[in-house]
Amino acid sequence: MNKDLDDRLLPNGEYRDALNVSINKSQGDGSSEGNVGTIQTVLGNTLIADFQSLATPNLPDGVEVIGVLPSDSTNSIYAFITNNILDPYVPPGSIGLNTTYPASQDTSTGGPISLTTPGTGYATTPADGTTTGGTGTGLTVSVNLTGEFLLSVDIQSFGSGYSVGDVITIDGGNNDATITVGSLLPSYSAIVSFNVVTNSSFKIIAEGSWLNFSTQAPVYAINLLEDLLFFTDNRNQPRKVNINKSPTYYTTEDQISVAKYYPYESIELYQPSPIAGSILTEITNNAVSDSKTITIASIVSGTQPDRLGVTGTAVDILTGGSGYSVTGSTLATAGGSGIGLTVSITAVVGGAITGIDIVSQGQGYNSGDTVVVTSGNNDAELSISAVLANTFVTDASNWPTSVLVNQAQTLPAGMTINFVSPETTMQDGDDLYLPTTATALVVGTTTTTFFSVKEESYKGSFGDAVIGHSIYLFTPGSLVPYVNTGSTITSIATNTPNIDINCTALPSAFSPTDLVLFAIPNPYYDSTFARNANADFLKDKFVRFSYRFRFDDGEYSLIAPFTQPCFIPQQDGYFLNANSGVNAAGDVNEVSDEKAAYRSTEVAFMENKVNKILLNVPLPSTAGSLGGSFKVTELEILYKESDQLAIKVVESIPLQNNISGNNNYYQYEYGSKPPFKTLPSKETTRVFDKVPVRALSQEVISNRIVYGNYQDKHTPPAFLDYNLGATPKEDFIISKNEVNSFTSSVEYPNATLKQNRNFEVGVVLADKFGRQSTIIFSKQSQFAALNQFLASSIFSPYRGDDESEPIAGIQAFDGNSLKIEFNNFIQSDRNVNSGTPGLYNGDITSADYNPLGWYSFKIVVKQIEQEYYNAYIPAAMACYPLADEREKELDQTSHIVLYNDNINKIPRDLTEVGPAQRDFRSSVRMFGRVASLGSVNLNTAFFPEKIADITSNVATIKDLFDYESFAPLTSGDFLFYNFNYLSTGSGATSSFPDSSSLVARVSTQKKFGVQVNTSGLYGGTPALNVYEIEPTVSLLDIYYETSTSGTIDQLNKAIDEGVDSAFAFIDGPTKWTLTEGATDLQDDFCGNFQPVRLDGNSFPNPIENTCTLLSVVDGNNAIVDPISGVSYFDSTDVTQGIFNIAPGSILGTFKIVLSKTPSGSDTPGLVFKTLSGNNILPNNFIFTFECEHPNTGGVSSILSFQRALINVLPPVPTVMSSDDFDIPITPVSLCQKLETDPTLQVVVSLQPPPSSFVPGSTLATVQGDNGSSTVDLDEQDLSFDIRSMSIRSAPGVTPVSYSPISENQWDNHWRLENSTTANINRDILAGDDFEAGRAYLVEIAAVDASGFYGQSCYASFIIESIVSAELGNSGTLALLSPCPNSTGLGSIVSENINSSNAAVGESTNFSTTLEVNNGDAKVTFTLSMESNVPVFGDFEAECVLDFPLGSDTSGNPVAFTTTINGPIASTTGVVIFDLPAGFNASTINSRLFIKSAGGALVGTQTANAKLSVAACKLV
Repeated sequence: MNKDLDDRLLPNGEYRDALNVSINKSQGDGSSEGNVGTIQTVLGNTLIADFQSLATPNLPDGVEVIGVLPSDSTNSIYAFITNNILDPYVPPGSIGLNTTYPASQDTSTGGPISLTTPGTGYATTPADGTTTGGTGTGLTVSVNLTGEFLLSVDIQSFGSGYSVGDVITIDGGNNDATITVGSLLPSYSAIVSFNVVTNSSFKIIAEGSWLNFSTQAPVYAINLLEDLLFFTDNRNQPRKVNINKSPTYYTTEDQISVAKYYPYESIELYQPSPIAGSILTEITNNAVSDSKTITIASIVSGTQPDRLGVTGTAVDILTGGSGYSVTGSTLATAGGSGIGLTVSITAVVGGAITGIDIVSQGQGYNSGDTVVVTSGNNDAELSISAVLANTFVTDASNWPTSVLVNQAQTLPAGMTINFVSPETTMQDGDDLYLPTTATALVVGTTTTTFFSVKEESYKGSFGDAVIGHSIYLFTPGSLVPYVNTGSTITSIATNTPNIDINCTALPSAFSPTDLVLFAIPNPYYDSTFARNANADFLKDKFVRFSYRFRFDDGEYSLIAPFTQPCFIPQQDGYFLNANSGVNAAGDVNEVSDEKAAYRSTEVAFMENKVNKILLNVPLPSTAGSLGGSFKVTELEILYKESDQLAIKVVESIPLQNNISGNNNYYQYEYGSKPPFKTLPSKETTRVFDKVPVRALSQEVISNRIVYGNYQDKHTPPAFLDYNLGATPKEDFIISKNEVNSFTSSVEYPNATLKQNRNFEVGVVLADKFGRQSTIIFSKQSQFAALNQFLASSIFSPYRGDDESEPIAGIQAFDGNSLKIEFNNFIQSDRNVNSGTPGLYNGDITSADYNPLGWYSFKIVVKQIEQEYYNAYIPAAMACYPLADEREKELDQTSHIVLYNDNINKIPRDLTEVGPAQRDFRSSVRMFGRVASLGSVNLNTAFFPEKIADITSNVATIKDLFDYESFAPLTSGDFLFYNFNYLSTGSGATSSFPDSSSLVARVSTQKKFGVQVNTSGLYGGTPALNVYEIEPTVSLLDIYYETSTSGTIDQLNKAIDEGVDSAFAFIDGPTKWTLTEGATDLQDDFCGNFQPVRLDGNSFPNPIENTCTLLSVVDGNNAIVDPISGVSYFDSTDVTQGIFNIAPGSILGTFKIVLSKTPSGSDTPGLVFKTLSGNNILPNNFIFTFECEHPNTGGVSSILSFQRALINVLPPVPTVMSSDDFDIPITPVSLCQKLETDPTLQVVVSLQPPPSSFVPGSTLATVQGDNGSSTVDLDEQDLSFDIRSMSIRSAPGVTPVSYSPISENQWDNHWRLENSTTANINRDILAGDDFEAGRAYLVEIAAVDASGFYGQSCYASFIIESIVSAELGNSGTLALLSPCPNSTGLGSIVSENINSSNAAVGESTNFSTTLEVNNGDAKVTFTLSMESNVPVFGDFEAECVLDFPLGSDTSGNPVAFTTTINGPIASTTGVVIFDLPAGFNASTINSRLFIKSAGGALVGTQTANAKLSVAACKLV
């Protein structure tokens, strides 16, 4: 063909135009041979059939073929037909006239509707455009009026589902205007085939308006690949159908799209607990039919079931069977999809069951299951009705009438349903018992409530750790080694050589040598699993699970988001106390988990205890309809380890015979099964299918479908509008909108958001077929006064010591989590030109049908601080090791010992070092997490600064310190853990080992560790300290998908239900130091706090914040202190409550203050209370506020924070000697300073009257307080205990030393009894074996409600016998001359001391009268010795004078006690009293005792002493 040359120049063999010709392509095409490439006339067409007439019933009128494919391989023609001539989607039953669309769609121009009745009142009540009536919905109109009547009506939205002839009412006016439907818009579409060889076999492959064909979008690209017909029209997404399927096989877009359905939800790891027991048990009122609302007939027990799961099973007798009888016994059932259903027969007629009760509802059953009662002839059949698995209450606001649940149910009336707690589905199915167990051998006499075990045989947990444990008896030959006796431990105590145990009633008393086990049975133990599973497979793995679907055409869906790692550490992550008893080698087993951690530098129990996981796979439809709705044929369970890239398949589960019923979940039991195959690596990076959104061309190349001229992705929103927060996990709840549910506290109980990390959070949108957007970030525009700003990153700081702990204390802290708060809807308008898809609408009856709109979302997170180490170390040393350097660089320098793996975690810098170098640089950045601060033997949570501590150098102890000056080691002391040395303090180098542990010097931001004692050593055993090493920072720009996802429709509903611009939580207080010792209203214990939004920021102008205190309750939800009866907060009179709110130090902030006035014995009203019985959390206060700001639009936020009352440990108790002693007469304190060397201990001498101090006599009285500043409460929950007791060696025994007395022997020497003077005071009474003449050292301490002891009193005393003595004749009481410059004193009457031979324990008395008439006087008493005691050399003389009616200038009773030592005659004892004017002492009693210096009892001796009294009046 030549179109270029002039006709006159056209050569032979070329032509200008041709009609009905084609170029021959085949040598054997039926014409002449060898004509390839020649032009031939096209053969003519013959009408074979009309598709419209072939269909039965006939196709709708007006259908046109918009695409056709002839296939030689099938001898068929495949055609695409429609009668829709419009561009928008037309649902069936839409009102309109397609020949004029969009014009003339009204009543005035011959459109599809006619005005039947003009109606009335529409001028008064205008029409809003909505309509009612007819067979359809969704028609909206606009109207034109003439007066009160309608003149004409125009269609705005053509609706769907209508029929010709429908009469429709227009809302407004008097609701009496009507229109009649005259025509509908054609909307039929179909894919058909016809066999041209047989001229038959017309088949409709798929049909319906949902195909969305239009004559404006011809189907140009059609290919048949085996049985799959691929086609695209550049209007819809590329699609395919199987030509062999039945006409009704395809009914939705999900079934024919080339891109497959994307499972956007991750596997769920929580469920209603089947073993925890029912919290509430109720009866359904009405039958429930495919509804989420369950009506309640009556309240059987309990209150509103918020946050609970729902379970229940009911049975109906299908066939009564034969051979049954009423036995009253429990019968098992067989069959169905669950296990554990047991029943009891209540009525039988002719051997057939006519009445039956459920004994145990079992678990895992589906409605419609049939089970057989295993008794009789095993032929009675029961039909099951069951609450769907994973059903939870989403709304209990209508309680007790009804509850709303998360899944539609079909249940009978009168069915028993249970409300139960949620639980994680990660379980330990292998261990029979929970971690704290112990075994022992029984000894001695036993009863049914008491027995003893041999102490040396006891192995395992001890003390409080086993209280409440079940008692098992070793029983050879039983199915399990130990059989539960049904008894539990109520108390346990050491009574060497045995351990005594009290318990609830045993079936029978134990026999000696019985082997017993104390344990709590593991409720998740599965004997079958334990026998068959590889229970240790997951022990060293962090595994995540996902799933994907296999479809009928052999293709697979995208992989769903993975779960978080399925990991719960052994012992649930708790460090347990030391075990008691001895090990196999006979050594005492004293190693606690903490000590083992710093010995090995690793946490041995940080292994996965999970070995059985119930994977709840969310399904896009009910399990029974999954195959029909989505053409799924198989479900694959996928598995990925944290340190591997490969994704592996655990199991492929065929849909048939496995996944059925009405449940929206499929539960797969993973039992530590190794995966059986690995997916290709391309599946790891397959985050979306490479199927275009729209394509104009399509071809098959090498069995591959190739698209051209396509739109490959949707255009996402440029930004979204959301805030971020990093706050504690919320309590478990499933929300009504199914988006803002909080499950992680149960689902992942040990997972938490890492602290001191930056997180960048984005949102990924996806259509229903997995075409995902790029990551979308937040640009906030919440405040008109502020410019937009990016808000997609958040820093999660370390928790501070002033942060709010959980209500139940730090033990109940479940960790932090990221929160995202959307301020505005996710919006998208469909625009073909810009590529924005709009939002998903799957309703084929809606004019807004949009199967390619944004359907789901998921949250992704970038976190570049990756792997890190924890260094487990013994208690760190603050400052330096020498005693004179213990204050050096306090708060700036610490030292930690390095060994084992810590040497690698905190390495030396080995670059550019010399061969003999021993002190190395180091620059490891670390953050303290656990530290010893007060005592080297105790540890506590450490709250680091944002800036890291850093190591400066690492060296051996010998190279880092002046080790030769270290203090000498004594028994039980240490300097650096595991550094043993011998030293006399002389600095001899030979006494130190050649090598020693490495020590790192750390430059700290604040004090970390404990200073050495003044002796230069530590005592006891070091506690565990932990340093977190700075993490590795990744340079990869990778965002990790989370398990947070949902549909955009659900999210937008949740946003709509949320509160606009509200406060989210209370930030602060910046400090909280409230103790029970707080004294007055000005006690500044609370720092500033303020309400903030989720991202932690304030609204603009925070000075406009207002907060009102609504209530204060304790952790038991009490509003009144249970002890004092005082209200925590009194809104009517704040002075009568303990707390109130006040402005903070910065405008817009607030603080809590004490408010009770006036001051008295009941103020301020604070005392730390004991935790016992129902008094679970009495020391936690929950403060609830109502806060507002002008920017919240009048919406107030109810916010709370909680803080705990801090206990003050009891001070040193007062231990005063009894007033029954002759010496001293007036009680004195027995508490003395505890000397490091006990032989230097100061001992108080106590000398009773002769023969009066016997067992049971009172030594002293103990008094104290609990640390509360409230007088009425300072003895609450206070008690005293003896903590230790030692006795000094007998007189004459050298060297002098103290020996500890065994605890079980204390009462034989000294014991505490209730005092007769006050309920709280305790008397120290002598035991049967107390020894006079031997010094005792008794440690006494008070314990308060915290259970911790306060500071100890070290009572050091000796009960001494009295040696009789005779006063010499020279003993006189004489007046001396007045003081210099004194005035007259008045009369002082003197009297000589009577000389007599005093009996043992008696005294020689004299009486005199001393009177001061006016002015102050000074009186001096002097005791001096006139001669030595001739026989026993050194001696002591003591004189006591008592003025029973007098007092000194301070108001204290006047007493004179002094001791002098012989034989030096000049030794004197002097005491001086200032006597005020008006002082009068009518009687002065004097007693004189002489004894040997050692206090030993000797025979009667004679000594001469002189007592002088001098008095003068000061001028």
